[in-house]
Order: sequence, then structure tokens, then C-alpha cells
Amino acid sequence: MTSAYIRLAGPLQSWAQARVTGNVVRTGPRPTRSAIEGLLAGALGHHRGEWPDWLSHVDISVRTDRPGVMIDEYQTINPRPEDQRFQKRLLQMLGNRPSKVVSFTPDGQSKTSIVRRTYLADAEFIVQIRDVDHLALLCSALTNPVFSPYLGRKAFPPTFPFYLGRGTDDLLRTLPPRTTDATRVAPLRIDQLLPDSSGQWELTNPATLEGEDWYAEVRSRLRRA
Repeated sequence: MTSAYIRLAGPLQSWAQARVTGNVVRTGPRPTRSAIEGLLAGALGHHRGEWPDWLSHVDISVRTDRPGVMIDEYQTINPRPEDQRFQKRLLQMLGNRPSKVVSFTPDGQSKTSIVRRTYLADAEFIVQIRDVDHLALLCSALTNPVFSPYLGRKAFPPTFPFYLGRGTDDLLRTLPPRTTDATRVAPLRIDQLLPDSSGQWELTNPATLEGEDWYAEVRSRLRRA
């Protein structure tokens, strides 16, 4: 059996969890199954909500090579005059009289909203993707994606290398992480993301390699064709 492997690494990542309130959005500590399914669907060229059912049954596992750190972002949102005019006209077309206060911002006050978000900084994950019937199609799409992959938000592209290649199923446990001893968390955590939103996890402890040595090892153990 063989699997496809991708690397999700970049300055910032965002794997949204349930909202705390309308104005507080937090990231999870690792990629979610729905996010990876969406990434694969985009690589295949499918639009949001239109991807095939078989993607929901792909085997997905995530190894946390570097957990990163949580950072907070402070944003403000102001209502735009053109939005106010459009929504008032829409209400009138629907036969409703627009009230004096119409909600145009997340807090419903039509004034400046304060929005707080959390992101993962300097995190790194290796994702294993396994599907007997569609693996060749997925590998081709990940090599030349139709829609650019991103790490939870369109402003967060993955750094090189993204698609590592195709290799044996045991590589998620044995492939060395590309981290230094100072930043590495040992042993590494592997999460199996099941289709029913549940999950199982285990630990592995492969040796560490850095820089060119790591990339040479990846190229020797995975094939991109």
C-alpha cells in the first residue's frame, strides 16, 4: 500500500474551531479533517460544497512535527456606506421598512466592531492521504493543483515543499522531521482523522534531520511521479 504525503508549514496557519462568540474565532492546534478535504477538493478543481462523496472516505492522518505557538490578532471592522445602501434597498424590495439601525458588523451595532482571532505561528505538519481507488488522481492534483492550497485562510500559503510525494504507508512514523533539537517536540503526535469527525492518536519518535539532509532523505524515500 502507498500513500500521498504533503507538508503543511508556513508563518501562519488557521484551523478554525467553533466560535466562542460572533467576534472571537480561535484556531485549533492542528489541521481539521474538513480543512484537508477542502484542500484536496480545491487541488482537484472542485468548488466549495461541490466535491465528490468519495473525498469524505479518504484516510487522513496528521503528524505534528512542530506545534508552533498561538498568537492573537486584533482586528476592527467598520460598516461601509455602500453596504448600508445596498441592504436598505434590498429590504425595501422585499417589502420591509428598514429600521434606523441595521446590522452591518458582527456585533450587530453597525459601528466599529472589535474582532479577535488566534493563529498558529511557525507550525509544521506532515499529512498522510490514502485512498486505493483515487490515489493517482490525488497525487496528480497535488502536484499541479487547480486552486492554490492554503493553510486555513487564503492569505496563508504553504511554504516549499508542499507536496512531498508518494511512498509507503509507514513513512508517517519513520520519516524524519525537519526541525532542530531545540524546537522539536519528542515524541511526535500522529492523529488519525476519521470521517465521522472522531479521531485516534498515537506517538512516534523518528530521528531528526535538518535542511538539505532532510530534503535529500525525503526525495530518496518518496517519489513524485
